[in-house]
Amino acid sequence: MEEIKEGFEGIVDIPEEVYRPLDAVNQSNLKELLNSYDKYNHMKNFGISSDALIFGSAFHSYIEDENKFKTEYAIAPNCRKGSKEWKEFESNAGKKKILKAQDLDLIKEMHLSLATHPIGSQLLSDGLAVKEHCFFWNRSDIHLNRIWCKAKFDMHTSANYLVDWKTTKDASPDGFLRQVKNYKMNFQAAYYMSGMEALGHPVEGFIFAAVEKHPPHTCGFYLLSEESIAKGKELVEIAFQKYSTFNQLNSKGELNKSLLHQGYNKNLVVLDTPTFSHWENE
Repeated sequence: MEEIKEGFEGIVDIPEEVYRPLDAVNQSNLKELLNSYDKYNHMKNFGISSDALIFGSAFHSYIEDENKFKTEYAIAPNCRKGSKEWKEFESNAGKKKILKAQDLDLIKEMHLSLATHPIGSQLLSDGLAVKEHCFFWNRSDIHLNRIWCKAKFDMHTSANYLVDWKTTKDASPDGFLRQVKNYKMNFQAAYYMSGMEALGHPVEGFIFAAVEKHPPHTCGFYLLSEESIAKGKELVEIAFQKYSTFNQLNSKGELNKSLLHQGYNKNLVVLDTPTFSHWENE
């Protein structure tokens, strides 16, 4: 990891390969502290990668700028890996990320769905919007130690809203609400909004633009309520407290003894079956 130098606070346009190794807290890692110290420690040390994340990155790049997308991705030919054609393709691709042709077709169809929706069209045609920019800020923990934080927004609209594009299996109001709850998406929104506030750029709200990966790629647009953001900020503060505890014990070499290898819960937890009356009536 690379150390962030003094005076780096602010909103900047830097490439992904520069942003990723910068040593600062990000919302994905921080949120894992709400699950377990073990999961946070693993993600911090090893990161995470999956086909869904690779596809999501390609989708975001295409949404941001189709011409820029072409400089970042090479579309794989329909041939066997290791063949003469494949080796020639790899050589020409250089450092570009490789994407399957069917994935590009899917991305184009999803983009079309967003572009033909009245809200999606308005967002995508916002010529004054700032897209795919990183921002850095710092805050103090309970021991007054400075913590560098970083984030990367998909879009900051001219109307002063942050927008996050989401690919999903279910973009319906009920389906997406489940995802907001399951993945604590209000945590992400609160973390981003707090960062913008710390930099003197408070935003009006946080919008999730969700589009389904299966035809007809129906999309939905959702503004998180003030109550949801407030709950997200509470979770962010809890996570930062856990972050401070982790670092304090880590500096003393006491992580294994005090925090790690305890799973989700140290003691036996009694589970009760919840009733989802709203879902049962669907």
